[in-house]
Amino acid sequence: MAEQFNWFTILTSLTFLPFFLVAVTPFLRFIIVYSAIRYALGLQQSPPNIVLIALAIFTTIAVMGDVPSQIYSGVLLPLSEQDITLKVAADEIVQVAKGWMLPRVSGDDLEAVYAMSQSTVPATAEEVSITKLMPAYMLSELAYGFKAAFFVMVPFLLVDLVVSGVLMSLGMIMLPPITVSMPIKLMLFVLLDGWSLITLNLAQSTII
Repeated sequence: MAEQFNWFTILTSLTFLPFFLVAVTPFLRFIIVYSAIRYALGLQQSPPNIVLIALAIFTTIAVMGDVPSQIYSGVLLPLSEQDITLKVAADEIVQVAKGWMLPRVSGDDLEAVYAMSQSTVPATAEEVSITKLMPAYMLSELAYGFKAAFFVMVPFLLVDLVVSGVLMSLGMIMLPPITVSMPIKLMLFVLLDGWSLITLNLAQSTII
């Protein structure tokens, strides 16, 4: 009966996996920038959402190094073999998550979250609550994602402005600028190997 309960708890916990994927990993910054690229290129549904999400997930797993395997070998596998209890497994996952997030969270964001709860930031990293650390980490990821998206979108905006100016000077005011600028932006993006270049820079930004 206890084994069945453990498996039921594990399977139920898996339903929260998408939540933790967004809350404690760099998935957020990847998907924000990828979505900004698609918007800047003037594309509506290409690449599809499922492609961007899958790319962000696998890139997130790649940049996190041995963290996923550490959770599997140190928590999930012993838990499935009943070598550790659910409480020990949960505590271990919390420690691994804190080890990833603490070096990458902004101090200002952490102070803001503690200020929301009208409490003071602990003196040591070990005392930081996971419930405070997760929203602070998400705020940091959102901030970085939007900053990176801004720098990604500026070159495409310049292309749009140049194309619009050229069309206006030629008197072709009835021709939508996006009709001309989209192929140009796609060509430049492909020639510069944009997906790999931006993904590499995002991955390097997670390295401490």
